[in-house]
Amino acid sequence: MTPSFLVPIEYVYNDRPGVVMEFLRPLRDGGEVACGFVPGQGSKGIVYAAFDERKRGNEYTDWRFRAMPKSDIWYNYYEIWRPLEGRNECLLFRAYFHVYLAIQSRELVPFACLHCDPNETPLDENDEREVRTCSYKRGPHLHVLRADDPMPSSHFPLNLGHLTAVLGSAESITTAMKTSIDVIHYELVKKWA
Repeated sequence: MTPSFLVPIEYVYNDRPGVVMEFLRPLRDGGEVACGFVPGQGSKGIVYAAFDERKRGNEYTDWRFRAMPKSDIWYNYYEIWRPLEGRNECLLFRAYFHVYLAIQSRELVPFACLHCDPNETPLDENDEREVRTCSYKRGPHLHVLRADDPMPSSHFPLNLGHLTAVLGSAESITTAMKTSIDVIHYELVKKWA
């Protein structure tokens, strides 16, 4: 499979941080969200993640940022970019956004996830179920998280009807992720709060 889109490595280091910080800004009603590159992730690729006030180690999947001061809603956002061997280009491997609800014990409970795996490919091109699941996962797709429920393993694609256009460039996938994050923010978080 041909990668969905390629960008120069310089884009990831120089331009992407501003793009991500800007599209996460509405989650804080216009306030800034701190973001940074995660050191020591060479085998995974170039990892860029959001955090609240201070980074908490190198485990970016544990980094959180609060929706608003004193809010019970927390988020996690990270991207993994994979450099192509022998080239000055990379591809977006993952863009993941998670929503958590703080319960009275101060524990953060997963609520919903928006994932995007643009270069997901089936191991067996003849396995219809695997091909279908990979196509659902390539664009932004929603996971609804509930305890003791099969729904977390379900992928609800948000852009399936125009996946080729969504996966055409860094700008189009950014727009799709931003729009999807906005929907989650306003339909889940704002209504919940």
